[in-house]
Amino acid sequence: MTIRERIEAIAHAMQSEDPTPAEIRGFEVTLAGLLWQANKAVTKAEIDFRVAKLGASTVTKSSAAAKIVAEAGPSFAALLEAQMVQGSVMEMLRTCRSSSRSISEEMRLQR
Repeated sequence: MTIRERIEAIAHAMQSEDPTPAEIRGFEVTLAGLLWQANKAVTKAEIDFRVAKLGASTVTKSSAAAKIVAEAGPSFAALLEAQMVQGSVMEMLRTCRSSSRSISEEMRLQR
């Protein structure tokens, strides 16, 4: 299961079910682990893109042209994908934390 699929599964559970506080905490732990993986993927994709840009600079006349050539390649697409996954993980973490705070506040007010 990919990171994106795991995020989608958590998002689906948050939307379609009424998760318990324990489930939300479990989602937070899972997402924290996924964030580490997403950060690692972004770092690798950035390195790959910089290598591609360096390679393009040897066949082009300017650095701007090298950047354009590199952005047309698969390494830039991989970088964008990794950044989007990283953003999704962060957004789901914020959502879980917000839900957790909201549930805690509701429980506090019921007492």
